[in-house]
Amino acid sequence: MRGAKFEATYSFTDQDGNRRRRSSTFDTKTDARRWLTERQADISGRDGVVDTTGEDLTTSEYLLSWLESLADHLSPKTVTWYRWAATKHIIPALGHLPIAEVTTAHVDRLLSDLSEHAKGETLRAVRVTIGKAMKEAARTGLVAVNPVDSAQTPRIAKRDATINVW
Repeated sequence: MRGAKFEATYSFTDQDGNRRRRSSTFDTKTDARRWLTERQADISGRDGVVDTTGEDLTTSEYLLSWLESLADHLSPKTVTWYRWAATKHIIPALGHLPIAEVTTAHVDRLLSDLSEHAKGETLRAVRVTIGKAMKEAARTGLVAVNPVDSAQTPRIAKRDATINVW
């Protein structure tokens, strides 16, 4: 198209929780894509963290902040379910790690360890909760990719049903 302009935009959340947006206009689609690729590489070069304060945001801090943000648009029951999975299972296992350092291997290990003693519903709750939280972290630019997308959910062996008759 003659005279067309291409706008490239990306957004992220800085360490203070402020939503930031950057954009630029280009004459060609190739130039716009190149600029976005450079921005992505810049964010990835900092381990996926858009760090404007120099401090590392821990997974625990992020999860608690994320849970607070859900109260406005999800049912209280759903938020309670996410909070239970986060505080009982995810934060004890991964909470000490900076959010940008959580890898698929960490998530695999968490789910594998959990599958050894938990019921299927618990494993599902943890997988869904960390998946949604990391999806939001990726969407806002805190992490380059969602590590849960590639995680393997272990199968839980069916336990023998025991009926006690007294």
